[in-house]
Amino acid sequence: MNLFLILLSFLQFFISPGVIESDDNCISLTIKGITANKGTVQIGVFNTSKGFPDRGNQYKGYEFEVLKNQRTYKISNLPKGNYAIAIFHDENSNKKLDKNFLGIPTESYGFSNDARASFSAPSFESARFYHDGSTNLTIKIY
Repeated sequence: MNLFLILLSFLQFFISPGVIESDDNCISLTIKGITANKGTVQIGVFNTSKGFPDRGNQYKGYEFEVLKNQRTYKISNLPKGNYAIAIFHDENSNKKLDKNFLGIPTESYGFSNDARASFSAPSFESARFYHDGSTNLTIKIY
């Protein structure tokens, strides 16, 4: 019985509110440039250049329904570190960035640091930012 109480006390220590990640580790992301009130916005948070900015290679992915032209989305429980964010407005909710026959995107997209490239996606380095535990970002989609 004493062993049970000791184990219970030990367990309580690990599940106490002090161990749960706080709201401090979040990114408040404001997305501007949404022109149609339909579909979803797909958000990819990348912590390495490997696979950036392709969907499916992200560190964490998020999605929300479009309800108005400017939207703020909160990304919680994200450890401090270097990240890059790629987003696109998935107007037809098919979970992919649609492109025309030349490979040019037909849906709006954007990157952290307003990173842009002429004939391909920007590099991870150009979109990279340091998240210090409480970060506010605005990304404009084009």
